[in-house]
Amino acid sequence: MKTFISILMLLACGTAAAQPAPKLNEKLLRAALEDSLKDADSAKFKNIRYKPSEVGLWKMCGQVNAKNGYGAYSGFERFIGFAIKNQGESLQYLVLSIGEAAESLCAKDGLN
Repeated sequence: MKTFISILMLLACGTAAAQPAPKLNEKLLRAALEDSLKDADSAKFKNIRYKPSEVGLWKMCGQVNAKNGYGAYSGFERFIGFAIKNQGESLQYLVLSIGEAAESLCAKDGLN
């Protein structure tokens, strides 16, 4: 809920000068994917791309591969979400979708 409120506050502020994208924190990203993957601890990431959206907010697309219920890697799938870093606060991730919907949305934003 705190993340959702932070996003709303950032969107209300308007667009400002672009900030450099945050450095990927795989541990935090795994935690954000915990509800979407069978074994988030096994997640491997590649092709992470950012697009500045608002101050402290970046759209993020990438690919994730994690173990399924049988203990085998299921193959890389596209995901989409946000990286959020307010001044003085720690980095947070919000993952919105994995799979076909994410593929389409990432392509639309030029992040594939």
